[in-house]
Amino acid sequence: MNGILEINNLDVCFPSKVGKTYAVQDVAIRLERGEILGVVGESGAGKSTLIEIIGGLLEPSSGNLKIDDTIVDGSNLKSWQKKIGYVPQNIYLLDDTIRRNVAFGLSENEIRDDKIYDSIKNANLHQFIESLPDRLDTRVGERGTKLSAGQRQRIGIARTLYYNPE
Repeated sequence: MNGILEINNLDVCFPSKVGKTYAVQDVAIRLERGEILGVVGESGAGKSTLIEIIGGLLEPSSGNLKIDDTIVDGSNLKSWQKKIGYVPQNIYLLDDTIRRNVAFGLSENEIRDDKIYDSIKNANLHQFIESLPDRLDTRVGERGTKLSAGQRQRIGIARTLYYNPE
């Protein structure tokens, strides 16, 4: 991957009582690997919708997302999603251990503790986890109720880092 992401003439509209309501309209972006884009705007301006398009979680009504001149579509969506990391604002946590929440979706025999430790260090969660009596085996509670909002967010960051996206 050379690292050029392009969004061309992107529209996302949803049906409404008055016809169509645009969540995103006529967006064009070109980013090269290493560039940073800040997406700001009022509530309802389409920020999350744009991120969901980039992540392949939502299809545009028109326009496209290209990576290195290749349109992202059903034939290559999964390979694109494996290359990116996404930390949503609200992290979904299992009523399980920190270990299982970082290595979300993997069976016990697939989880690598060395990768867990690297991920939690890079997410600035290491000191907190080391202060817990059960460390990685600490249960987080339903939806992470035993953790602060910041700690839940850092587990989400560690989860993304665990999968080592490009």
